[in-house]
Amino acid sequence: MDSGCRARGDRRGYRYGWRLLATTLQLRDSRVDREDDYYRKLTPFLSFDVPGDLDATSPVAVDIYADGGGYAFNVIAKVVQSNSSTGQNSWLPGQNVIRYLRDGQVRRMDFGRPLGDSFLGYVTVEFKDTFGIVHSAQQAVKIVAGQLATTDAIGWTCTGSCRVHVVRPTPPPGRLSRIAQRLKLY
Repeated sequence: MDSGCRARGDRRGYRYGWRLLATTLQLRDSRVDREDDYYRKLTPFLSFDVPGDLDATSPVAVDIYADGGGYAFNVIAKVVQSNSSTGQNSWLPGQNVIRYLRDGQVRRMDFGRPLGDSFLGYVTVEFKDTFGIVHSAQQAVKIVAGQLATTDAIGWTCTGSCRVHVVRPTPPPGRLSRIAQRLKLY
């Protein structure tokens, strides 16, 4: 009789151990989610647009916008040419540094000189947030009728310590992927 009671008690303890582990993991995940929300509230999302008031002879420029809370410090931008065959003039740095940018503000970044009609490349905008983490965004561009035009959506390429612009890997389809999605690992 004693061995049967002990076996039942061991199974209950085993079950309670798993419940305790599951509860602990849920609490840890919710703490991490709260930290991520805190960082998102204090880190703006930057976007940029080509101003419509430029003509074909004026230098290339972009208007930079900040959305969300917090400040973007030391905002810099450059235009990088991806179809350069000579390696000369493969990128143009922005002519100024925006010391800080916050929600509701728009600042213009000039690049100094016009670009040729066969130009293909991308615009890169980088900034530091309140915590000193560097965030970087890229968007593909080309020259159409003397004007800079975007050809793709903006993509964030931040450093590994960024918790705001998270780029999750796309898992290949299969059983493990479905299990991971069900457990919310992706």
